[in-house]
Amino acid sequence: MIQAAKYQPKGQRSVGAARAQGYGHYFSEYVQNANNETTIIIQIEDIIAVQNLDTILKVPGIDGVLIGPYDLSGSMNLLGEVTHPLVQAEINKVKLKCKETKIPFGIFVMNVKPHPKK
Repeated sequence: MIQAAKYQPKGQRSVGAARAQGYGHYFSEYVQNANNETTIIIQIEDIIAVQNLDTILKVPGIDGVLIGPYDLSGSMNLLGEVTHPLVQAEINKVKLKCKETKIPFGIFVMNVKPHPKK
């Protein structure tokens, strides 16, 4: 993912002279800024990702983690049971590992006030 998001020499992102670089006139400055300003936030949405989190978080260039509790619960055969103790335990593992590695994290949450049914 890092390779796809960053231009050479930090990655392998393809290029095309477009409006963002003044159709090529500001290409060098654009690429430098894009590499420095692109934020890479990975999603942890599967139990396999949680099991491999130590390895995943060692990848250089990851700026943050977003936990997907619904997909995570589904990968644990507990689809939609995001408050289930087993799901919460895995979410807490991700939070703890992110804190230990000083990688910011977030999590999808539902609006506490449900919309009225139509």
